[in-house]
Amino acid sequence: MKAKILLLSVILVIAFSSCEKSENEISIINGQDELLIPSTATLVEEKSTSVSDVQEIAEAEDFARLLAMSINDKDVRKFLKNEANKKFDGDYDILVSNILESKISGLSFKDQVAKSSPSGKSKGHDVISNALKNEKLNISIPFTSIAGKS
Repeated sequence: MKAKILLLSVILVIAFSSCEKSENEISIINGQDELLIPSTATLVEEKSTSVSDVQEIAEAEDFARLLAMSINDKDVRKFLKNEANKKFDGDYDILVSNILESKISGLSFKDQVAKSSPSGKSKGHDVISNALKNEKLNISIPFTSIAGKS
């Protein structure tokens, strides 16, 4: 019994002694956090982002959400995989303007994606049209490699 108590005591001492603050943690000075900022960091002013840039980003995000809903369809996933494997830019990217009229199960890519809009196909077409104001809009397909396969 004494051996079990001694063992438990040793474990508790080790556990509590390892809970000390390391040197890499943020320290508190006069009640305020001390922030460690890398010397390579630069200040970005909020004024540098124009309203049109923010609108472009919002439109691309809306398109991304719509595309995410459309990949529930197996044919859309297969189509995107085939297009990405073409590596038009040397990477697994797809230029959206190049594939808009490509057919998937009898519908154009544009119609396939638009029909997945929860607000209706018409709203889906509006989202796509707004996003395509950026002619360089890409779909980037991540590449993962399994050991021994590529």
